Amino acid sequence: MKSLNLFFNALTRRSDKQRLIQFKPPALPSCQYSRVVDIDAGHYHQYCDLVKWSPADSLHPCYLQMLSLPLQLQCLTTVNSPFPVMGLIHKANQIIQHDRVDTKAPFVLYARYHAARAHSKGWVIDIEVTAQQRQQTVYRAVGSYLVKAKAPHVDLNARRRSPLPFILPETAQELSALIARKDIGRKYARVSNDYNPIHLSRSSAMLFGFKQAIAHGMWTLAHTWSSLPEVNSPGNSGSANIKCEFIKPVPLPGTARCFYSNEASTTDFWLANNSLTSPHIIGKIG
Repeated sequence: MKSLNLFFNALTRRSDKQRLIQFKPPALPSCQYSRVVDIDAGHYHQYCDLVKWSPADSLHPCYLQMLSLPLQLQCLTTVNSPFPVMGLIHKANQIIQHDRVDTKAPFVLYARYHAARAHSKGWVIDIEVTAQQRQQTVYRAVGSYLVKAKAPHVDLNARRRSPLPFILPETAQELSALIARKDIGRKYARVSNDYNPIHLSRSSAMLFGFKQAIAHGMWTLAHTWSSLPEVNSPGNSGSANIKCEFIKPVPLPGTARCFYSNEASTTDFWLANNSLTSPHIIGKIG
């Protein structure tokens, strides 16, 4: 019920347009929210089933970020926050998870505003999530969200420019395809409590300017991570260091193709459309 109340507040919240059209990035509220989390085995199994991960392996690095959603919504709806919630565009994510996270011990999750910076279409805001066990930080994630605004720095011609062509390197190897069924948005919402209307149905997505529903960005990232051979293997320590950009959402229903390439101590990965003309996600591990 609390999550539904947060989403109702998010749906009805209006942005402070005066603060968003200034020359400088809007001041970030000084707030931090926290909650104690015990991983429920049944819930975690449901999550793993949706993202094709074996629950017997190490903790999926996207799981704690998903559990932090209510805290992120509290940041966005806190007093004096100038940002809207509906209409935010998830642009990027960084996740660092330490070795051998103890899934049977409680976590204390924290969320706070981290930074704000200019973007050609408005402002990008970062929300930082950390998790502690036994008073030690074992997890850190930073989600970056675009707030569209008609600020002085905004490039009105950016949309008209042709994007650079998408070219995979010759070393890229293809993995199993991502299949996003029509109802995956509703299934993921029931597990994540992310009931953003753009993910639930065509009719609800159209209210926010989309032609059809789109998959949750964190579901596509989690599913892509699960397909990578070096992380989805027995004995994996559970450590993760992920950086990714969300370029274009996956439509529902839809399919996408996953690729990866190992170079020295890093792994690059891509989730692209079927014709390989546009990426959905570009990421790096290590």
